[in-house]
Order: sequence, then C-alpha cells, then structure tokens
Amino acid sequence: MGLSSAGDERWPDARRGGSRLTEQFYFTTIAGIALSAAGFAGLITALRGDGPWSKTELWRLRSIVRSALTLVVVSLLPEPIFRAVGGDEPLTIRVTSAVIALVLASFIQRAIADRREWPGFAREAGLIVGGQLLIQLVNIYLASLALLMLGLLGLLLGTLQVFMRVIRDFRPPGRED
Repeated sequence: MGLSSAGDERWPDARRGGSRLTEQFYFTTIAGIALSAAGFAGLITALRGDGPWSKTELWRLRSIVRSALTLVVVSLLPEPIFRAVGGDEPLTIRVTSAVIALVLASFIQRAIADRREWPGFAREAGLIVGGQLLIQLVNIYLASLALLMLGLLGLLLGTLQVFMRVIRDFRPPGRED
C-alpha cells in the first residue's frame, strides 16, 4: 500500500507538509550548532597528539560529546512530536520541556555521582542546572515557546562553555610555550 499523490488518508499531512511548528528553524539551528561542537571535539582529539590525557581533559571531551549529541536529539524532537500529537503546539512544547527536564535532572544526578572526583562541581551544577530544570518544569504547565527556546539555548551554552575551556587549554603538538 503506497502513498498516492494526495498522501495517505491515515496521515493527511504526510506528503503535503500540513501545519508547521512555530520556530522549527530555531530547533534545527540549535541541533546543527551542537553537532558542530561535537565534531570539533573530535577534531581537537585528533590534533592533540599522543601524550597522556589528564582526567580533566577526558572528562571535558566526554562531557562535550555527550551533551552535544543529547542536545542534537532533543532539538530535533519537537517536529516529530508535533506530528505525532496532530499539530498540537502547546502539547508539543510541554512534552519537549519534559524531555529537557529529564536531561537536566540526569546532568544533576551525574554531577552528584561525580562529586568526590570533582569537589564543588555538584554545588555549582546544582545551582545552574537546577534553575534551568525548574524553568522547564514550570514550562510543562505554561507551554511557553520562549521558555522552551531558552531551555535549548541553556543546554547549548553549557556545552559551549566546556568546549571553550578545552580550546583555552589546547596545546597543539610540537608547540611548547
């Protein structure tokens, strides 16, 4: 059973495009920037050389890749959710905010689990990420597109902050200062 030129009746918007999610371009732009950050982390790894990696360097690179790829997936979720809920934008915002809240809660959980290795980090992460988590939990009720967009931007800024720390400490091979 193939699609006719008019589309499948069970999925009326499958071929025609149907209604559009507000600010979809913003979501895909965030995903693209996050994917670029993950790619640059790989490039830094390749250019770094063969010397031993410190525990901090490994944590930073893993953190960049993990958070960047998570952000790519989360940023791409609104469109399929929007289609799955029949074009209900407030519900799409609520579901996506709930997903962001779960991601933020897992960041806090990971920071607490790592508190012995990274003293003070759990407190700092708890304050910053906890505030973002609270906003997304409130947004599950409010369904504000602006708060959802800020939530994604907050995730991106956290990733880029760690990325900038890696860049700051980067020493290409063969160059000793």
